[in-house]
Amino acid sequence: MFPTLFHLPIIGLPIHGYGLMLMIAFLGGTWWAARRAAKVKADPDFVINLGFTALIASIIGARLFFVIHYWERFEGRGVRELFNLTSGGMEFYGGFIGAFIATVGYIAWKKNSIRLYADIVAPSIMFGMGAARIGCFLNGCCWGAPCHHELPWSVQFPVASPAQYSQWEDRLSTLPAELIVVSRHSGMAYPVPRDLLTSGARDDESLRFLKAQANQFHTTPEELRRQARRDVFRSLPVHPAQLYASVSGFVLAFLLNAVFHRRIRQGAVFGLLLVLYPVSRLMEEVIRIDNPQDVAGMTASQFVSLLLIVAGIVWLIAVHRMPLRSPYATEPAPAPISEPKDTHNPHKKKKASRSKR
Repeated sequence: MFPTLFHLPIIGLPIHGYGLMLMIAFLGGTWWAARRAAKVKADPDFVINLGFTALIASIIGARLFFVIHYWERFEGRGVRELFNLTSGGMEFYGGFIGAFIATVGYIAWKKNSIRLYADIVAPSIMFGMGAARIGCFLNGCCWGAPCHHELPWSVQFPVASPAQYSQWEDRLSTLPAELIVVSRHSGMAYPVPRDLLTSGARDDESLRFLKAQANQFHTTPEELRRQARRDVFRSLPVHPAQLYASVSGFVLAFLLNAVFHRRIRQGAVFGLLLVLYPVSRLMEEVIRIDNPQDVAGMTASQFVSLLLIVAGIVWLIAVHRMPLRSPYATEPAPAPISEPKDTHNPHKKKKASRSKR
C-alpha cells in the first residue's frame, strides 16, 4: 500500500499512487484507441477529443456516484470534502455512465458514427479500468474478504488502512491504545490516520497532532510510527480483489481488441463489453466486502451490473438488426469478393464475347 509514492524534490509536491495510475489509464487508453482509429481509417484526433471529454465526465460521474451512494459520510463535512479525490472515493460505474452519456452526446453532435467509435474505445475502457485498479491497490481501497493466511497471494494492509480500519470496527483486529485517537467533541474512537504514521506527514498541524498523541502515552512520534509498522497490528490476510479486477480488465481489453479487428458488424465490440465486464464485476463483488448490500439486497455495483447485462443483450440484438456498417461511419467497407476468372474454359470466353456484342 503506497497512497503517496514520493514527493517531488525541492517543491515537495506529493505524487499519489491512485492519481498516477489514473493518468496512466487515461494516456494509455487514449493512445491505444487512437491507433485503432488510424488502422480503420477513422479520425485519431476525434478519438483524442473524445478521450478528454470522457475523462472529465468520468471523474464527475464517478465522484457523484460515490457521494450519492455514501452520502452519510459527507453530511456536515463541507463542500470542499465533496471534491477531495486524494483518498480515492470514486466508483467505476459512475464514471462509466458519465463518460457514456458525454461521449455519445459529443459523437452525435459531431454527426459521427456512435457504433464505430464505441467499438474503437471499448478495449481502452477495460485497459483504463485495469490500470485504475492498480491505483486502488496502492491506495488500499476496494479490498477483498479475509482469506487463509497460507494463500500465496494474500495481502495484509497496514495500520489505519481502509481494510484494517474496517476489521478494527468489526472487532476482528486490535490496536494498542497509543494508536487509537479519542475525539474530544464526539467521544468517537478511531485509529491514528494513516498519513500521520508515515514519513509523509510534513505540515505543522499534522506534526503537532502526532506529538500530542504521543505525549498522552509518554512516548515519541517515532515510537508510534515504529509500533504502527509491526506486523501484528496489520490487517488480517485478505484477497487482493483490486489485482483480481486489474487482471480481469487487462484480459478483457486484449480480448475486445482482438474481436475489434475481426468483427463483421459495427457496434458488436461495445455490446460484448456491456455483457462481459458486468459478469466479471458480479464475481468480483462476491470477493469484495467494502460495499454494503443496500440496493434490493445487493451491492450497488451488483445491481448496476445486472442492468448493464440486460442493456448489453438489447444492444447486441439491435446491432444485429442494423446494417453491417453505420451510415455515419468513415471506416471503409470491406472490398467486394469477385468471382475468380476461369481462363481454362474457351467456351466461356466465346460466350462472354458474344454477350458483349
